[in-house]
Amino acid sequence: GGEHISNFNLSRSGTSNSLALYSANAAGTATGQLTVSNVITNGTWMHVAVTVNSANLVTLYVNGASVGNYTET
Repeated sequence: GGEHISNFNLSRSGTSNSLALYSANAAGTATGQLTVSNVITNGTWMHVAVTVNSANLVTLYVNGASVGNYTET
């Protein structure tokens, strides 16, 4: 049991149109990562969100649509 604490980093992958999501625990150990290609449209406003459910499933959304997920370890 206990509280699950994660730190997230969401960034553009280089100069590509890909998004990279990385998570780590409080000690800095990686708990998961995801790179999704072809989701950024240059010059266009976009809504990006990340959720984590009670089963530690991390989901990345772009403009309301799920574009990828992973389970934190």
